[in-house]
Amino acid sequence: MPALNTVVFPSDIEPGSKPLNAAKVRWFRRRLKAWAEQNFRDFPWRRTCDPYAILVAEFLLQKTTAATVAPIYQEFVDRYPTLSDLAAAPAEKVASLLQPLGLFFRAQKLQESVLVILENYQGNVPRTEAQLLELPGVGK
Repeated sequence: MPALNTVVFPSDIEPGSKPLNAAKVRWFRRRLKAWAEQNFRDFPWRRTCDPYAILVAEFLLQKTTAATVAPIYQEFVDRYPTLSDLAAAPAEKVASLLQPLGLFFRAQKLQESVLVILENYQGNVPRTEAQLLELPGVGK
């Protein structure tokens, strides 16, 4: 089972908000971990820290169940393991692979986002919400 780590970016904190009580946070984390041990489902995107692979998962999971995405996700990242591999792929091949998920814009928007990342972010997936929201097909 993957670890439940928490990352809080300064941009995630509401201005004027009060810090959480440390004891309550520890209690909540213990309860969440206990729940996860019994209920957490194992999916391949939960076993990676690769920002590209996580971005792919987020695109594929749009309006689609995790169980439906899992086999296609694995095939997708095996076939296109890097941003450059996906950017160089023929659009119709990418669309064909993602066709079982529906939402046909997904393949196009994912490839457009990859091109933006390669051109504007030197091949590094953006780390801030504001930068991510600038990518085609990414929304709140």
